[in-house]
Formats: sequence, C-alpha cells, structure tokens
Amino acid sequence: MKELGMVESSRQAQWMVYRLADANHPLLQENLKCLQDYASDELSFSADIKMRKKVIKNLRAEESACASVLLSAQSG
Repeated sequence: MKELGMVESSRQAQWMVYRLADANHPLLQENLKCLQDYASDELSFSADIKMRKKVIKNLRAEESACASVLLSAQSG
C-alpha cells in the first residue's frame, strides 16, 4: 500500500505508524467497498471491529506519549 501511495509512515521510537495518505485514493475506495461487502458476511470481521473499539477506548484512558501518537494516527 505504501508503494502505491495509499499510506504514509513515520517512525515513533520503536513503532512504525501508518496513516492514509489520501482517503479518496481510488484504489483505497475500491478496497474499502470490498471490505464492507465482506464484513457483512464474516463474523470474525465483526469481532475485529469490537476489539479495535476496545483498544481505542483503552488508549484514550492511558496517559502516555505512545497512546497519544497511536490515537492521532488512527484518526488521521
């Protein structure tokens, strides 16, 4: 995805943080459409979404530089 210009990355200490370069990238939009179709049929995808929400909630409760970097990366 990085080679296709869909994501950008930056190093934060030991972490590599990835974010969408352009949310309107045509290839990204097509991939998201496929994921939406798949998500409605696949129960494990639903479990992943629940886990993501739990992780984000825990990060918001944590007061650390790492948590703030990860939260800013996921919202961008």
